[in-house]
Amino acid sequence: MDVLVRKKQNEWDLVPVVEQKIKLWELARARLPEDYRAFMVKYDGGRVYPLQFRPNVPQEFWQWPDNIALLDPLFEWDYVEELYGDNYQETVRPKNCIPIGADPSGMEVVISLEQDTHGKLYVIHFGPGPDENEPVMRAHLIANSFREFIYEKLFETPDKFGYDYWYRPVPENLIKKVEF
Repeated sequence: MDVLVRKKQNEWDLVPVVEQKIKLWELARARLPEDYRAFMVKYDGGRVYPLQFRPNVPQEFWQWPDNIALLDPLFEWDYVEELYGDNYQETVRPKNCIPIGADPSGMEVVISLEQDTHGKLYVIHFGPGPDENEPVMRAHLIANSFREFIYEKLFETPDKFGYDYWYRPVPENLIKKVEF
């Protein structure tokens, strides 16, 4: 199945300026994984379909049926930049990660820029901690690369769960096949 990305017209109009913003950011901070960088330069985030993935959160921390989450959205670069460095008391994200997307409940998807884990994707999840009144944030590996996540980890169920959430009647030129 093809992976599709959808944006609003004004969002597609802004994509051409993203590459320069990313170059400046990389000069000051760290090199992005090539597959994620290529996707951002071409699409600058967006809403992808299929959009279901397995967040790999252990059942004791997350009770969603079949351990399935929805990816919505993949953040636009300006928002990624805004969120970078916001580490929720220094222990939330694996060291040196950037937030790249979320599910509708706010569970965050991040990509590692750390040398040993460069390009790996994690989901950040709030779960019960030792003190039930204070949830603990945990990171769970969901893919070894952005390309793997997009082409192998996103899936559609036979009943197309999530399609109605993703689909909006828009002109065909606002939906593109993901290729990078």
